[in-house]
Parts: sequence; structure tokens; C-alpha cells
Amino acid sequence: MNELPNEVDIGLKIALYELFYMSNSKLENLPPFGEQQVEYYRKSGSDKINEIGVALEWAEAHPNYPYNKIYPRHSNISNQTIYNYLMYTLNGLVANKLFSRKN
Repeated sequence: MNELPNEVDIGLKIALYELFYMSNSKLENLPPFGEQQVEYYRKSGSDKINEIGVALEWAEAHPNYPYNKIYPRHSNISNQTIYNYLMYTLNGLVANKLFSRKN
């Protein structure tokens, strides 16, 4: 697997950890980014949100990276589905003013 910059690796692992608690059907039909997600990230604190946001921006620029290989348990999820989830999270953080894009 391609090596990730350390700050990207940590942020992606935090964001992808959520997938351990999501069913495949929910992952493939994501509901609107809602208050539950906003509160979850808000409790994380601005430094952690920024770390996640920076990693998600990196992911946005690298759609073909094998995200389903970061955690072995995600190998049965299509890479495109995981990428879509990462972009869902990035867009949700930005739309709810939890993260400001750097680029």
C-alpha cells in the first residue's frame, strides 16, 4: 500500500473508524449529514476536526487510493463506497462550518 503522510493517515483512520458502526446498506444510502454527526465531530474538538478535514481534503485529491485497505475489516467494502463516505463527511463538515477548506 502507498505510504500516507502521517497527518493524513491519522485523520483518515479517525474518519474511517465510523465505518465499524455502519451497515453496508446505510453506507450505500447515506442519510443527510445531520445533528448526530455534527455533535459527534463538535465533541472531538477543533484540532481533531482540522486533522480529519485535512486528511479528507487529501482524500478528495486522491480518489483512487485504496481506502478499503487502511483497516483490513473494510476490505469487503468497495473503495468507491468508502471514498463516497469520506466526501460525504468532508462536505458535511464544511456545510456545518466545522471545517474550512484550505484549497
